[in-house]
Amino acid sequence: MYSEEELIEELRKVSEEVEDSPSSYQFDELSDVSHVTLVDRFGGWNEALKKAGLPIRKDVRGTVYQGYKYDEEDIDNLRDEIKEYVEGCEDPFECTMSDFIENSQFTGSKSVIYSHLGQWEELFEKIKGKSLKQSRAEYRMSEIKKFVEDREDTPTLREVEEVLGKSIWYPIEFYGSWSEVMKRLGYEANKIVTDPESQWYGVYGEQHPTWKGGSEEYEDFYYGPSWKPELKEEIRKRDGNECRVCSLSNKEHIEHYQYPLNVHHIKPARDFENTTEQDHIVNSPDNLITLCRTCHNEVERMFVDCKPDEFERRAKECMGIETTSVEDSVFDY
Repeated sequence: MYSEEELIEELRKVSEEVEDSPSSYQFDELSDVSHVTLVDRFGGWNEALKKAGLPIRKDVRGTVYQGYKYDEEDIDNLRDEIKEYVEGCEDPFECTMSDFIENSQFTGSKSVIYSHLGQWEELFEKIKGKSLKQSRAEYRMSEIKKFVEDREDTPTLREVEEVLGKSIWYPIEFYGSWSEVMKRLGYEANKIVTDPESQWYGVYGEQHPTWKGGSEEYEDFYYGPSWKPELKEEIRKRDGNECRVCSLSNKEHIEHYQYPLNVHHIKPARDFENTTEQDHIVNSPDNLITLCRTCHNEVERMFVDCKPDEFERRAKECMGIETTSVEDSVFDY
């Protein structure tokens, strides 16, 4: 994983070679770093140029891809073609930039779209009027509804997951919990632990360490009032949307597991006497770190007294990871 300083330095280096603010295509041609890395880190190509103190490229004329020059009319036509494609997508999981390029008349690369029209998620939201994340959550909700609509009891997360797969985590992540998903479908919440961060997910009844003899008052383990999707998203962004141990990206994690990277409590929430009164400690950014599922399983309940940076260093040493390149990922395909 490159630091911001390293990315800025690389951008300035390419700028010196072309004697101007480089286009994303020029950057990809002259650097070993993909321009997409800068776009993801800084929020856009122009934002990366600003960070590096370079002039903003305001005109698309002269952009070259495989010998072809894209002018303003080309970009307008591309925008219209993407709009038509997105509006025609019924399944938001299939509505991807790769699928668009494969099934459209556009012959350029993703870099052309990134450079001149922005991130795919941003384009989707402008066209549909809702985020890609929300659209995928709602789409999976409709599938869950079909699965459970004939049942009288409340299905467990495990039962639904066995049939529909990991993609059911989209509505869980968007709405906050499996209990909330069930409530929105008109069911009472199950008295089980359903938080994906929990080491006791999928462990029920007397086998669960917090079993209270079947008390009707016991519900999902409470992580404190600030433990919300917004906080998890904030931590992922702080950590560059990558596993801090193996550098697996959030995008890759979602593609494989169908749900985002975990946000791990370094000191487990269950080690605190009262998660409501101690919420500012339990869910402090200093007690939270982004991990992929594999690394999360490996380091559960380890290095509990560390801050994130020290936790990352010790976890890498423990797992034999010396660098932060994607090639060193322990992702379990």
